[in-house]
Amino acid sequence: MTNTSRSTHSQAGFWGKWFLIINLARRNFWRQRRRNASLLLAVAIGMAATLAGGFLIRGWQMSTLTETVERFGGSILLHHHAWADNPKAEFNIDLNAATLNALNQSGLPWIDRIVVPVTLQSEREARGATLMGIHVNRELNETHVQRLRIDGDFLQTEQRGIVIGQALADDLETRLGKRIVLLGQNSNNERTELGLKIVGIYHANSESAERANVYVTKALAQRAFALKGKTSEVALSAPNILATHSEVLALQEQLQATSELTVRDWRDVAPNIWAMYKLVEGMVVVWQIVFLGALAFGLVNTLVAAVLERTREFGLLMAVGMRPGSILQQVLVESWIILFVGLALGGLVSAGIYFWLSGGIDVSQFTGGMEFPGMNRPLYPVVFPSDIFSLVSIVLLFGFLASLYPARRAVALDPVAALNKH
Repeated sequence: MTNTSRSTHSQAGFWGKWFLIINLARRNFWRQRRRNASLLLAVAIGMAATLAGGFLIRGWQMSTLTETVERFGGSILLHHHAWADNPKAEFNIDLNAATLNALNQSGLPWIDRIVVPVTLQSEREARGATLMGIHVNRELNETHVQRLRIDGDFLQTEQRGIVIGQALADDLETRLGKRIVLLGQNSNNERTELGLKIVGIYHANSESAERANVYVTKALAQRAFALKGKTSEVALSAPNILATHSEVLALQEQLQATSELTVRDWRDVAPNIWAMYKLVEGMVVVWQIVFLGALAFGLVNTLVAAVLERTREFGLLMAVGMRPGSILQQVLVESWIILFVGLALGGLVSAGIYFWLSGGIDVSQFTGGMEFPGMNRPLYPVVFPSDIFSLVSIVLLFGFLASLYPARRAVALDPVAALNKH
């Protein structure tokens, strides 16, 4: 016999053996329909629940990041190096030709604004807030300001007005159309006092947001705080808020001649939010491990029961010449059929859940009045392909490992004793 004929015969025997194993596994799967259907249903439900829960956890995670970046007006912030520790008007940025050139070369959309702490005083109360001197039209068209619900006007017809949040207006016991006094310290460390009319009141997702910022035009803020031709911060928007490192490094290199400026992304500005993001990463892993542990336990129990019920069958197969390795492969193939079908059904169910929830879920009613990051707006499910890939891979791996024990029990059977077992 030639080498070619031997190779062809060997390949035919290999595929013939696997055809027999798969056919036996398929027939046994249908023969034990009730038990296998229960296990398949458990895998499908567990897979769907794990993925759907992951969608919502990721949705909350990304909602928190989006809310943070929106609050900053961008994912990368440019400040005077002393501003972070002491946000005063004297620590400002000179938008000279070199700085403007660096910003334009970054290729990222950017917007600048005046940001200084102030005290607002009405006829009855006084409260602290952060004054935002803004380019009105750009903020309305490019930032989260466009999504605020405004009562009155947003500085478009009244250039010497001020816009405050509803919660702050309640604290000051004032209302639309009233006048308040703005107190602060200008860039020369001199007292600034300015009387302004409340031309607009905005409504945000939380009361803390409504108390945080008040808005005036940038030109008015520059005059009031002696910041002609200068600004307090520049906010840049990177296309991917999770991948800002390269943009930060490039901007730092372009601005290295200006030692008084510092470039930070949202991780540095809000380390608590970044820590929460990493915590959620761990939550997803724990969520998956809980499901995998339950799956492995159920799979082992079911397959062990199946092996014990089929003792005579395995004994007969070994008695007629089937090798122990083929018995092991048959049990493993049966478990993989259950896993693959269960994962496919679970994936379809989770896809249906995703599209059902894609319109968003209002979770603010469940927060009990607490202002929790990412929970004060509709929650939209988010799919991370890496989560699906890792879950499917680990399920198949755990399923394989969980199937080894009952498969090895089947291989260890003595054919004569198995045939005599009732």
